[in-house]
Amino acid sequence: GNQDSKMPSSFEDMMPASQKNINKKFFTVPRSPPPKVMMDLHTERIKAVMTEKPTSLPDLGDERSAETKKKLEKRRARRAERKQQNKKVLEKTKQLEPTTVSSEKNSHDPNWKPYRGDVFGSAGNYMGGMVYLSRLDPEKRIKSKSVSTRYRGEEVQETSPKSDLDSSVREIRQEKDNSLQGLEAKRHCAKTLANWALHDENAERLAQEGAVEATIKLSKEDDETIRVECARTFRHMSSQRPLGTMLVDDKNAVQTITDLAFSSKERAIARDCAICLVNMTRMPNAEAKLVEDGIVQALLAIMNQQDDLTGLCVRGLFNLTCVEKAYSSVERVIKSFVQLANTDNPDVKHTCVSGLCNLSDLRALRQRMVVEGTLHGLNLIAEDSKPKTRRICAIVLHSLALSPVCRADMISKGAVLVLYLISSDEDKIALHYTASAIIRLATEKQQLKRMINDKAVISLSNICQRCQKVDSTSQLCAAA
Repeated sequence: GNQDSKMPSSFEDMMPASQKNINKKFFTVPRSPPPKVMMDLHTERIKAVMTEKPTSLPDLGDERSAETKKKLEKRRARRAERKQQNKKVLEKTKQLEPTTVSSEKNSHDPNWKPYRGDVFGSAGNYMGGMVYLSRLDPEKRIKSKSVSTRYRGEEVQETSPKSDLDSSVREIRQEKDNSLQGLEAKRHCAKTLANWALHDENAERLAQEGAVEATIKLSKEDDETIRVECARTFRHMSSQRPLGTMLVDDKNAVQTITDLAFSSKERAIARDCAICLVNMTRMPNAEAKLVEDGIVQALLAIMNQQDDLTGLCVRGLFNLTCVEKAYSSVERVIKSFVQLANTDNPDVKHTCVSGLCNLSDLRALRQRMVVEGTLHGLNLIAEDSKPKTRRICAIVLHSLALSPVCRADMISKGAVLVLYLISSDEDKIALHYTASAIIRLATEKQQLKRMINDKAVISLSNICQRCQKVDSTSQLCAAA
């Protein structure tokens, strides 16, 4: 019997405690109580609820003590005082931002911002959540109210008029939108003008339609894209005779193009403006008008800003010397060549002395050239230049020496020293003009001593040694 009690009653008792009920399965589903029993339980629960007495809160009004009532009265007094202060502040701010205040008393503390509902949806007071404006009927849509009223301690009526701040903001936004649309239109116009001016067959039509005036106005816009296109338009217009003539005739064209060149750090704008100014100097009989309008200063300024455009701008100055007679303010061109004579660029030196050579052919300008410092510029150019450049220096000195009124000033300002530098060259043409200039300067008997001191005799000796077989040159040296 004891042995049977110790034996396990089933296979489950033989399993370890940690593994019991792991793979246990129910072969029969447990049954719920009968429907009648469930219905009786449910009926009893309903009856129990119906028979219970409703709970009620104690009447605090009767139990309030005198001390509590005093505290409440003080609290009401403070609240009324705060409301009175808020009204005074509101009256002071009505002049800056007039709003209609609701006649209902505000139950909120003025230190707290009132709830404004769906501000970003339709600006209505929707306490239940967001209602999208697209889902409302057109008649029921509420227009946006002033946002600045959120910082007041009072609520604003839904039918209140819009404040001046709203109207000003709306006007600013409208002006901004209009300005953006206008800016895009101006960009499109500038690009169109640049493309049309590129073709020669459009020149006459553009001149008739006032394209030059339109481009000048557009170039004053503070927009990089418009400036680039206007500079390109000026460049194309200046290369065509009808439009280039109109640019020259416009009194504001040179100044406008110059301002455009300095309005941006874009090299393309400065390059196109420089090309336009140089093309304008190619127009016939335009030199005097352009110099009066300040094209010399404009080209010099562009050279100072863009070193790589120096050669281009010097060609524009050279074009101003290709004239048959002198014109007013031509001394500006002479001074510019003298100023550029100190450059290290040999091509610029050659162009400068070529311009001086053109001007020296005009008899009326020779004395003016001597006064404006041409001899000092020739000395700088002749010191370290190519033989072709030194030859032109000799031609300029020969032309100036042809005028008797200039000879004394030439000797006193060092013309013989320049001729001495050229006398050591192997160029027979340069030596011929050097000898011719010396013999004409030698007619000033009062300056002979100065000429000897400036090595005039040595210069003639150098020329004779190099031109022994050139009769015309050796005869000049003998006559001197």
